[in-house]
Amino acid sequence: MTARATERRRAGMPDLTEIEALVTGAHGDPFRILGMHGGNNEPLTVRAFAPRVKAVEVTDRETGRRVAELQRLHDAGFFGGAIPRRKKPFAYRLRLVSGDAVREIEDPYRFP
Repeated sequence: MTARATERRRAGMPDLTEIEALVTGAHGDPFRILGMHGGNNEPLTVRAFAPRVKAVEVTDRETGRRVAELQRLHDAGFFGGAIPRRKKPFAYRLRLVSGDAVREIEDPYRFP
């Protein structure tokens, strides 16, 4: 396992094989990968598939404040990252940045 793969696993991110399956439409269970994961003594993370955007941020749905910027983990538009200073799952939105355009959406994978 490479150092980057080990780091991704430690951060609660899926491995590259799963990400590749998701972005090519071959993954059978996207809810297992996308959305918020963790809590209960596990690092809280968010993963999103947002092709054609430059950046993805996670905002608190109640306050509108940005809580994290997700890293691009695959060129096809898979983003993911840890949510610092949060221990429990919370309602959030995704802020998508594409050029000068910024829009916020509900993450369809936030809902069980």
